[in-house]
Amino acid sequence: GMATGYHNHVNEFKKDGDAFTFAAEGAAAPAGGFVLPLPEPLSALAAEVDGQPAQIENGALKFQKLPAKIVLK
Repeated sequence: GMATGYHNHVNEFKKDGDAFTFAAEGAAAPAGGFVLPLPEPLSALAAEVDGQPAQIENGALKFQKLPAKIVLK
């Protein structure tokens, strides 16, 4: 898993064909949401959070709540 300052973690990261899937869970709810920094190859992909299109800005994906399923393709 990937620890954060809020004691949450990404408990699953997998590649399925051309898509990358992250599953994040935990109980924190920071006021500004969560930020997932992405390496350059992944930051160029299209993103979805919980099945909805999401914007990657400045190499990072922001999302608001947990649990979250993030797909990059």
